Order: sequence, then structure tokens, then C-alpha cells
Amino acid sequence: MLHSLVLILLSAACYCHIAQAKDTKRVTGTISSVDWVGNKIAVRTMNFGKIDEITFTVTTETIIIKGTRTISFLDVKTSNPVAVEYVDNNLAGLTAVSIMVMQ
Repeated sequence: MLHSLVLILLSAACYCHIAQAKDTKRVTGTISSVDWVGNKIAVRTMNFGKIDEITFTVTTETIIIKGTRTISFLDVKTSNPVAVEYVDNNLAGLTAVSIMVMQ
């Protein structure tokens, strides 16, 4: 239990450092597709009353949390409700800084 708490606090500290370094944005929605080979997820969200789908690149630096523990990208599933913090890398697209899988 203590190990999980320490891991979450370290993850939060890392995230805060990354968030301060870059201009991050946040979106919530439901994962509509996962591409484990291409390291991408698509999130379906509501944008001004209309359904929108946003694709994010997931890197080895992306922090993925479910509940009180860090999980692997392989544990992310379609239909998971999520909150994604991301940065816009212009032509390179959107990169997920953190993904919080809600229970």
C-alpha cells in the first residue's frame, strides 16, 4: 500500500514537472480505439455539443494511471473512460503526457 502511494506521488511529481515545462491541455472522454503497435489511442469526446474523436500518440514517457496504480499501455482498453493531459507538437500531432483511466 505504501509502495503504491509513493509511486503515485512520484508520478504526480513527474507530471507536474512536465506540465510546467510545456503547455498542456486536457480532454475527457471514452477510448474509441487503441493501436498498441502504432502507440496511439483515439478518444471520443463531446466538443460544443458535438461528438469529436481525437487521436493521441502514447510514448514511453506517458504516465498511465488507473485508480491508485500505474498501468501499462497494454492494459488500456476500448470503452475505458479517460482523462488525457496532452501537448500539441504541431505537425507531429498530439502527444499524451498522462492518461488517467477512470473506474
